[in-house]
Amino acid sequence: MTQESIAKLIERYMDGDTTGSEEQALREYFNTAGDSIPDEWEPLRAIFAFVTAERKETATSQTAHQPERHKQQAERTLHRVMMYVCPAAAAAMLVFGIVRHRPATAINHVVIDGIEYTDNDLAIQEAEQALKLVSSTDDDPFEALKMMSR
Repeated sequence: MTQESIAKLIERYMDGDTTGSEEQALREYFNTAGDSIPDEWEPLRAIFAFVTAERKETATSQTAHQPERHKQQAERTLHRVMMYVCPAAAAAMLVFGIVRHRPATAINHVVIDGIEYTDNDLAIQEAEQALKLVSSTDDDPFEALKMMSR
């Protein structure tokens, strides 16, 4: 698949308009793409890795004949996590896109402790620090998810 077709699928996914097979295609793309994806798609890699892991865990538990009530509980937990992860990833992508792709002549501003600063470098630095707070480490790709559930 081309990056253009993946970008369209991502947009449809964020709008909640994808089919099961399209979501499967996105999961396969992010699981096999390696380091060839754009930086702004990195939060989505974590989401799809989480979904893939949850699906494997659900499939394993189903083969062990787990009662229906546990399956429903796992689905509810996944749904609750996705309710927080998707908006957070979308917000991170939006902030990243705005900060990275703004023309150099644009004036960025940041408010720290109620004081507005118009220093472009400071605004970029603060945005990057905010993104680092919700990003995961190489050691544990689910660290950001764990931070949100505390």
